[in-house]
Amino acid sequence: MSDVTKVDRNIENAAPGLRAVYPDFMAEARQNGLCVGGFEIRRSKERQNFLKATGQSGVDGDNPRAFHVRGLAVDVVFIDYESNWTWAAPQQDWDKLHEIAAKYGLDPGGKTFKHEQCHFQLEEA
Repeated sequence: MSDVTKVDRNIENAAPGLRAVYPDFMAEARQNGLCVGGFEIRRSKERQNFLKATGQSGVDGDNPRAFHVRGLAVDVVFIDYESNWTWAAPQQDWDKLHEIAAKYGLDPGGKTFKHEQCHFQLEEA
């Protein structure tokens, strides 16, 4: 059983399609003045189930829409001046990040998670 509190930020654990576009997506975001990082990439089924049970996700680990479990999603968030993860960024910064993501085939929020500005996924493997 995996540690359900452990966050995986290693892009090497993602599916090949996400691994292929992630470096260029992040580089372009940073070139546009957005201080961002990949907060969470791959999740175990156990972690996904934990997040659902604690109200932090709407899908369980066996759901086909659990894109993190399949390695097809990344949560990208901003990094503040004290090097802390933060979701508190101006809407214009989120909009710019979403615009850049679309160039790389990453769907902000996907069809299911539109309320999650930080969630970027590939619809197909």
